[in-house]
Amino acid sequence: MSKQRNKTTYEWWIEELDVQPDINSQGVNMGTVDVIDFYQSTVQEALAASNQPDRGAYLRRIFGNQADGITESGRANIINGKLDIEFDTGQKVPKRFIKHAVFK
Repeated sequence: MSKQRNKTTYEWWIEELDVQPDINSQGVNMGTVDVIDFYQSTVQEALAASNQPDRGAYLRRIFGNQADGITESGRANIINGKLDIEFDTGQKVPKRFIKHAVFK
């Protein structure tokens, strides 16, 4: 492992989804959701996408350095205009992102 200083960066992303609902006889959705495309976006685009049934949005946390590459990557989902408070890797989402991720 390199002695280079690690850097944390953040990016907003949108996923285009193929949603195939399949409601069983008990009323439970047994369908599938497949990601068919994804791309980097602005916070405003991500918030708008989070309210659409065929799109998903998230804040990506990237940790690493130039010598070792990405050593950790996490995501905090935006659901109906609300950003998760933690990344799926356990780190807290910085308050500046929670403050900006308010659907207007």
